[in-house]
Amino acid sequence: MNNLNGKNLLALILIVASGILVSVLSTWNSQQAKTLLTWVAEREGKAAFTRMVHENGASPGILFRAPELLDQIVASDSEILTAGLMMGEEIIASFSKRPELLLMPVMKNPPMGATILDENLTLYRKQSGPGAGSGGRWQGAGQGPPWRRNLSGQNAETDDRISFFLIFSGPDRNLIAPLIYQKILWPVVWMILSVLWVTILVNQTRMARL
Repeated sequence: MNNLNGKNLLALILIVASGILVSVLSTWNSQQAKTLLTWVAEREGKAAFTRMVHENGASPGILFRAPELLDQIVASDSEILTAGLMMGEEIIASFSKRPELLLMPVMKNPPMGATILDENLTLYRKQSGPGAGSGGRWQGAGQGPPWRRNLSGQNAETDDRISFFLIFSGPDRNLIAPLIYQKILWPVVWMILSVLWVTILVNQTRMARL
């Protein structure tokens, strides 16, 4: 009987240790999935921006001078739901198939890069337009148009720069499906095996008493 109690104690210790290991693996999978999903969102955001600006025969400079072209571009793209042009943190032109998206709290101060809003929507903002690069209409690596600079030629207010934002359908979660499945699979397998193991131990204990 003492030998059996020792085996039960060892089995319980192994179950707890394996549970801790499963928790670590599940957390790791979750972190990897989140990191990979952010990368996917960034990649899809860049692709959507390229379609919006370059593949439609436009350019940041053209859109800055004629922001009404955003209406046509967004209307012709099935994935882009909202697009806009900003000066610093102020939206100076926008168009949306779903106007309520422009009222989201994140739009008060949208961050640069990709921001996953929910399972179906991603916000992507890119500093661009006049002055955003060395080859733009206004030279200055993103310093903005001349009237926004101080006497030294630098941008008087670093936040007053031209940028574009868009909200698109995505990101594609199929690319990280294996990691998502593993995050769920590890705890399920551990639970099933633990229940079976405990059941066997209980039956062995009963048989030993009989």
